[in-house]
Amino acid sequence: MSSLQTPLAISLSLGIGTAFMPSVRAEGPALESKYCSSFLHKARLKFIDANVANLSNTAIRVEDGEKGTQIELRLGRRVGRGTRGAFYPIENPEVLGLSAEFSDWGVKIPHSTPFLRTFKDLDPSFNGQATREEFRLFSKLTDLYAEAAKLPEFPHAAAWSATRFPTLDIERAIEHELGFLLVKRKLRGAKSLMDLGDEGLRELPPEMVESLEDVFAMSAAIEKASRARGAVIYLDIAPSNLLWVSESEDLAALSMKKPGFVLVEADVTPGNQPFYSPSTMTLEKFLFRAKRRLTKPR
Repeated sequence: MSSLQTPLAISLSLGIGTAFMPSVRAEGPALESKYCSSFLHKARLKFIDANVANLSNTAIRVEDGEKGTQIELRLGRRVGRGTRGAFYPIENPEVLGLSAEFSDWGVKIPHSTPFLRTFKDLDPSFNGQATREEFRLFSKLTDLYAEAAKLPEFPHAAAWSATRFPTLDIERAIEHELGFLLVKRKLRGAKSLMDLGDEGLRELPPEMVESLEDVFAMSAAIEKASRARGAVIYLDIAPSNLLWVSESEDLAALSMKKPGFVLVEADVTPGNQPFYSPSTMTLEKFLFRAKRRLTKPR
């Protein structure tokens, strides 16, 4: 579908919805309901799919900050896309000085085209800079995690270190004509709950249940630490934002003591609402939703 064929209803839903939806930057309670947030999320993705090119198996040129020269990044097949951007494996990470001996690498490219940028006043995620907000949140949550780890709510026996936020690291950020690019580690053996379901898993084994309990407790500690700063943060611990890490190389890369779940991205819930907050959801319901993710159709 071309940009001119994009349904007007989608465009209007984006504009009307975002006009009345408080920004994540405000870090306050949003006005829209969970169902409204879900609708807007799906509408954005449809809008993006209709107007943003898939860069799978292409190459982009970026600036080498140290040498001041242009280098070519070869992109593999797109492995994910959200409202902020799309993620592509980097097939030649050595040009960025990154070793592929123990980890693979990828780059998150924000959604940005001349057509999309005309909507940036209605929805900032279309200006090519939405990933800059992700980078800001990553830095803020990493800092907040250190405070949360001192609280009694924090799961001190969890798989992850108390000094390293359990998510895929942002190795570096690159300014580019496409927007603010984020270079991230890409784990080789990590699997989503849907991946595990595809492999036939139907019941969560004890070690996964224990790790999910730790994720839930960590979220409570983050919430408490952020509230003490005066602006509560509701961490996105939705089952769709979790990866199971068990391979030795991946565990070492993330400084993990044992297999466990980590977050795909350090992010807040849509609209920074308490969708998965321990203050509004029981642990039993959280575990139920994680189990249900095993059988969710793709």
